[in-house]
Amino acid sequence: MKIAVAGTGYVGLVTGVCLAENGHFVTCVDVDASKIEMMRRGISPIYEQGLSELMRKKKIDEVKQYVEELHRENPKVADLMSDLIYEIELDERKYKGQSILNIVENMKQGCIEKVVTDFCFEWYASKEDVMYAATHYRSGEIPNESAIKATIDYTSYKAAQERALPKFKYYTQMMAELKKMLDEEISPLMNH
Repeated sequence: MKIAVAGTGYVGLVTGVCLAENGHFVTCVDVDASKIEMMRRGISPIYEQGLSELMRKKKIDEVKQYVEELHRENPKVADLMSDLIYEIELDERKYKGQSILNIVENMKQGCIEKVVTDFCFEWYASKEDVMYAATHYRSGEIPNESAIKATIDYTSYKAAQERALPKFKYYTQMMAELKKMLDEEISPLMNH
């Protein structure tokens, strides 16, 4: 059930958090913007024993739900994010007072960075060019395909491989793998 609670004082906030804990989707509103900002950061604007812990738990549950949804589309990146959530749960002080939404955005960016770095290491591609492709990829089109091909280090690839692909096949396979990575691993993060 969706519920709105007006006022985030002792009655409203405690009621809202308890209803959320019981599985309802709750939106708390208040005329005091500083209270709302505190709650976004996971800080209770009032003192009630156990309330801050419940609020923190609900925020982490929201992030875990997001990761579960992402897992269907992108298991590799969702696993990376799950590891970071585990880290947050181990040391709550590390992220105390920070917006969960900002943490999630930073996690997404970190995941994108890792996927791109791994790709560039495997294919001897320019990280700058592949990152540009990742952030500007739309409708199945790689915007800077020629730049990626021009800056790729085929010589280093060939030297490192026992059975290197011929140059033409290398470019074709690398671009196919790039498109697959953008479709399967990067796009889901950009669209959430």
